[in-house]
Amino acid sequence: MRFVVLLLASFIYFLPAEAQKKQNLYFLKFSGEQVNHKDSADYIRVIQEPDSGSVNFKVLEFFTNNARRFIGEVSAFEAHLIYEGSSMRFYKNGQKEKIITYKNGIPVGNAYYFYSNGKLHKILEHGSEGIKVTHSYNKSYHYKLQSFYDSTGVQLVTNGKGHVNENVDHFNEEGDYLNGMREGSWKFKHLKKPVTSEEIYKSGQFISGRIINADGSITNYSNDGSLPEFKGGIAAFNKFLSRNVKYPEGARLKGIMGKVLISFVVESDGTMADIKLLNSVHPLLDKEALRVVRRSPNWIPGYQHGIPVRVAYTVPIAFTF
Repeated sequence: MRFVVLLLASFIYFLPAEAQKKQNLYFLKFSGEQVNHKDSADYIRVIQEPDSGSVNFKVLEFFTNNARRFIGEVSAFEAHLIYEGSSMRFYKNGQKEKIITYKNGIPVGNAYYFYSNGKLHKILEHGSEGIKVTHSYNKSYHYKLQSFYDSTGVQLVTNGKGHVNENVDHFNEEGDYLNGMREGSWKFKHLKKPVTSEEIYKSGQFISGRIINADGSITNYSNDGSLPEFKGGIAAFNKFLSRNVKYPEGARLKGIMGKVLISFVVESDGTMADIKLLNSVHPLLDKEALRVVRRSPNWIPGYQHGIPVRVAYTVPIAFTF
């Protein structure tokens, strides 16, 4: 990607020593969608060329009121950010939100999370075992919970042992930790639906689960969670793209290539919504990528604690000869 020199007064206040660095500027929504003007954005991202002797790009993000949002580095930013080294994210009120260290886009070591009042929330230890997390780029990692505090500062988990009750994503989660992993019976109450899931864990491993519906009926399940999936898997999705993508003639004649990043939401019924362009390569390629994704048949929805949930998903569509 071509770099441009910014002469933006609002950033000179924050970066007086960096004013001459080559850098890219992006106006973004919290959904990740890129917009054209600051007035339409939720935050602003600046990506600077690597320092001398470094291979990583510096990333600086600011809320539109100029309050800092993120400080860190990436080894690549197309088609998506691959974080490297130590990073820090902030709440809009200026308090630290989390401090995480990355290697090739995967969290490593200890990560520190904070409440918006400035008090420590929890400490996670990333390693080769523990609770598994998989995101839409098909990368996964594990973590153990070392410490957990309520918003007043009372410690509820010490050295990986204790009891937790908190809201996470779509659910209120309650259960015990032992050696930093879930242990025994856990309850997950959906925050918007009259349904509760109960799961059994042993040393962090999911053993079994059941859904208690509003009418008292029970549904058993054997997988605690999964990402949305195109029917037939990734191979079927690639086949769908190859059959439906038509390289725009105007772009082909000019030798225009690139990777367009599209985001969308897979609803709990498998339908697709909020289809958006995350990065622009060329108007012709952008338009074709959006057209094809909008033609996609329904997906298999993502599941969390046995319940289909609304999940955001991102796919790259490459245009090349």
